[in-house]
Amino acid sequence: MQQPAQPAKVTLSAAQLSIHADNSSLSAILHDISNISGMKIDGLGGDERVFGTFGPGAPRDVIADLLNGTSYNVVLLGDLSNGAPRELILTPASHGGGAAPAPATQANNEEAEQEAPEPPQPEPTPQPEQPVNSQQPPGSVRTPQQLFEQLQRMRQNQGQQPSDPQQQQQQQTQTPPQQQ
Repeated sequence: MQQPAQPAKVTLSAAQLSIHADNSSLSAILHDISNISGMKIDGLGGDERVFGTFGPGAPRDVIADLLNGTSYNVVLLGDLSNGAPRELILTPASHGGGAAPAPATQANNEEAEQEAPEPPQPEPTPQPEQPVNSQQPPGSVRTPQQLFEQLQRMRQNQGQQPSDPQQQQQQQTQTPPQQQ
């Protein structure tokens, strides 16, 4: 890594892309692919070193494989006659909370839509109180969402006295009697 980057061997023939890199510049590799295929690149920022052989294979797959695990989110748009994507869009990846790198996204149509962040989830609608055993098998692990929903139901029911005798019985079986 302390030595200067070595040029990678990049070939594209018969719609098969092949890359051999040994301490090569990712930026230089992508520019080589762009020069031999006609692919447009947007968003290329910092540089990373690449080691390994990628391909031969379909240009989309080889590019996605090359960029897997890098500091970029990847969008491949359209197709050129040589099998390469028409455009490669890179955005900085944000890896928070130990999340795995996002997989490469492929869009094959000519007018592919840009990826938009997911809208925030609406508050879950309260569900009628159910016995705990009917929600989860014994010994199973609950997701944070399930725990959150259970907490919301418990808070909602704290101030409410059930008017239905069946609900009273359910509530009594779920909470142990308090000692005085």
